[in-house]
Amino acid sequence: MKSIRLINSGFFSGRKKGQAFTVFKMMIAAAFAMGLLVLVFNALDNIGCPTPAVNEIENLILQASRTPSDCYERQNICFDEGAILNEDFYKSSLSLNAVTFDSGTLGFCSGGLCDFEYQVTLSVSVNCISSKACTVYIGKLCT
Repeated sequence: MKSIRLINSGFFSGRKKGQAFTVFKMMIAAAFAMGLLVLVFNALDNIGCPTPAVNEIENLILQASRTPSDCYERQNICFDEGAILNEDFYKSSLSLNAVTFDSGTLGFCSGGLCDFEYQVTLSVSVNCISSKACTVYIGKLCT
């Protein structure tokens, strides 16, 4: 019996000289693309809140102090990582006798300060018992 040998039928038969260099270039391009993706994701992660929570809460307190006993609420207030709210700041800047923070079981506020260790978006509501005394509820509705 005569053996028949097929030309270009082996596993390596379709590869031509220089194909390894093309694969190498594609691997370099893929590594570069991965590096760009890492940079983009890091940049997106570092984007802070568009409006400082301090300003939004100040506006809510002003609205609530004009009509005591009404509850004013704003949802989706963004608190940046490391943000600190101070009751004394609002008392002096808005000429109020008393401002109290209440974050309930969330535990952001104690002793006249609210400290946010990470970026978080919460609803905030304000209720004033008079034009000079208000309670700011962080993460919950007025009670």
